[in-house]
Parts: sequence; C-alpha cells; structure tokens
Amino acid sequence: MVGAGISGMTLATALKTTGTAPDLIEIQPQWDILGVGISVQGPALRALKSIGLIDSCVRDGFGYSQVVNCDQNGNVQGIVDLPRLNGPQYPSCVGIIRPALHNILANALAEAGVAVRFGLTVNSISQTPPAERVA
Repeated sequence: MVGAGISGMTLATALKTTGTAPDLIEIQPQWDILGVGISVQGPALRALKSIGLIDSCVRDGFGYSQVVNCDQNGNVQGIVDLPRLNGPQYPSCVGIIRPALHNILANALAEAGVAVRFGLTVNSISQTPPAERVA
C-alpha cells in the first residue's frame, strides 16, 4: 500500500485483521503530522469502528451531531441535525487534532504488526499478463 496517512493506516490495520500481510510505504522519511484538527464524519467513523478504534476517537476528540449556523452577531440562523450512522450511542462526527488521531492509528498499526517503511514511493506499475489457462 502506498501512503501512511489516515486512510492508508486504517486500511492496513483492517487488512491485517483479515489475515492479509500488507506492506505500507510512505514517501516521507518519517512521520510528518500537521498539528491542526480534522472533522471525522460518519463513513470514516464507520471504518474506524470496524477496526475497533471509534471509542478512542470519541474519547480523544469532540463528538458532535449538529451543525449550528449563526450570523455575524452570533444569532442562530439554523440548526442541521446530522445522521448518526454508527448508532445512537455515537456522535455523527468527531473533531480531533491530527496528532491524536495519528497516535490512535499508529498504535493500532503497531498492535496489528504492520510495519511502515519510510522514504519509499511507487514510480510505476506494470501488469503481467495472466498465464494461459489450460483446459
């Protein structure tokens, strides 16, 4: 797998739990995590739930299930209820700082036994034709 970002780390952990032995490569020479936040929404939370990480994300982040729209004076102009795709016990979304999410995912990778190889990328992909089938 190419890329040890949020998606790559999640997929590599999920594949490892199915018995697959993924190779995870990352072009950066080491972890390079931005110190900013991210909003993890329903489908991504569902993926994290499938590998047992949603509770850690909710614990280390801020769960929310509404978007409140206000005018420049702070007067509420509208409220949008977001669907709780992971059940009523979980928020619709989780706001979390990227380093906290990275730590959750990196720990899951380590526990699953997935190694990340840094300073590598893919330059090309070629497909070998399938062998002729014998009837």
